[in-house]
Order: sequence, then C-alpha cells, then structure tokens
Amino acid sequence: MTKAPKFYVHTVTDHAGKKPVRTRMGSAWSDAQGGGRNVDLHALPVDGRIVVMLPKDEPGGGSEGGA
Repeated sequence: MTKAPKFYVHTVTDHAGKKPVRTRMGSAWSDAQGGGRNVDLHALPVDGRIVVMLPKDEPGGGSEGGA
C-alpha cells in the first residue's frame, strides 16, 4: 500500500477582482534519504506556477478552491 502524500502540488490561476483558483495537479513525498521530495505530476501549469502545500492546508479536502 502506498503512503498518503506528504504534500499536494497545485497550480494557481489569478482572476482580476476575484480570489485565485487553486487546482491540484499532483502530489509529493519525502525521498528515502529525507532531504528531498519525489513529485508526481498529473498535469503541467500553463504559466509555470506551482505551489506545494501540506494536505491539512487543502480547503475542504477537495481538489479546487480559493488560494
């Protein structure tokens, strides 16, 4: 069984006058040596902006929400 991810990877889309929208696009785990991270992406951001967050910071536990 695979351990739950240590981090979630998001892309953030800014909208003029509105809250930014965060979309989960992958996960990250600590590597075996503990000094780095292994990142598994399911998509790539159009603007190159990636945000890595702890799972507890995920709003409502869903894949999208305000940043």
